[in-house]
Amino acid sequence: MLLARSPLRRAPDKGQKPSPHGAREGLLSSVQISENARATASKHVENALELSDEEREQFAWTLRDSLHDAHEDAGAAGAWVEEIRRRVADYRANRSAGRPWHEVDAVLKPRIRGR
Repeated sequence: MLLARSPLRRAPDKGQKPSPHGAREGLLSSVQISENARATASKHVENALELSDEEREQFAWTLRDSLHDAHEDAGAAGAWVEEIRRRVADYRANRSAGRPWHEVDAVLKPRIRGR
């Protein structure tokens, strides 16, 4: 079960019995939300658990991505654009410094297989 391994799941307090609802209740009870929101979230969890593994993975990534701050992402994207420009400029300034992939691959494959 996907949520059963979630680090967000709260363990029962000392002397408290584990919930018969497992991770779903553990996850939702550790968050301060209204009963209506809790019921809605619980229904979404139930629906998500009916999805295939692949669909649940995609759903999880969608939720994760929705938590990112747009400003952080914009800053990271800008930093990557600058890094790519720098690397292209370095390559153009000294093309002979690089090696074709088939040469690098021929060196790396034996090292990887030897592990």
